[in-house]
Amino acid sequence: MRSLPCGTYARVVMNTRNVPACTVEVCTGTVRRDGAPIRLTPREAELVVALAVYPRSGGGDLAVRIWPDSEASRGLNLVKVFVHRVRRRVGWDGFIVHEQRTYKLGPPVQTDFQGLNSLPSSVDPRATLEERTVLAEVARQLRRGRPAYVLAWEWFAPIERQLSNAGHDLAIEVARAAVNARRLLEALAILGQLTCEDPCDEEARELMIRALLLDGNESAAIREYRLYSAAVRQELDALPSAQLRELFVDRDVARLAI
Repeated sequence: MRSLPCGTYARVVMNTRNVPACTVEVCTGTVRRDGAPIRLTPREAELVVALAVYPRSGGGDLAVRIWPDSEASRGLNLVKVFVHRVRRRVGWDGFIVHEQRTYKLGPPVQTDFQGLNSLPSSVDPRATLEERTVLAEVARQLRRGRPAYVLAWEWFAPIERQLSNAGHDLAIEVARAAVNARRLLEALAILGQLTCEDPCDEEARELMIRALLLDGNESAAIREYRLYSAAVRQELDALPSAQLRELFVDRDVARLAI
């Protein structure tokens, strides 16, 4: 099973003879064949996403994860039934492979989940505007791209946190690259989304303030600092970090480097 970035950025067409190009987008709960979405029921999608997140799952593990209230033998039977249903909907038996008492996605199937944590560090500081735009959309999908039925899966909660955190970190790195390119409006748009989602996000707020100071817009930087100070005081009964406070004490140019 290969890995690839998320969402629209993840639609890669394979040229393997007689094998359809299938992708599983964990960040949107979508399965595609040759670029076209496959209509799955929520439970069928849950089975596929579980296999994307937990490769080589035993039938018992899948049953406990997806049908926790079912008796063991019934749970195993449900796994077999839904594997058959998914294969039929995709139109390819090799989409899910059963071997050595475990289930897994077929080797050509690509997923956006494996290698997810390394995605933020892969951002090139010299990325072009087009590349940054694509990555910013990937980050947005990672943070909030799941439909409601995916968020309702009890076992998915830690995966949701992992996706959201990766999306946040990716957005920060894309904004940092935009600042390095002196595309400050682009960076501020990304950082504005992050601070709207979490007013107590100091990493995003600090980068926003540094960008505003680099742009010479000190009044806007002070306004953002005051907004953040009020948010952390109200929500966390805390103060901004000493590092952030020092931005307004020592205005040496070297200290404003991103």
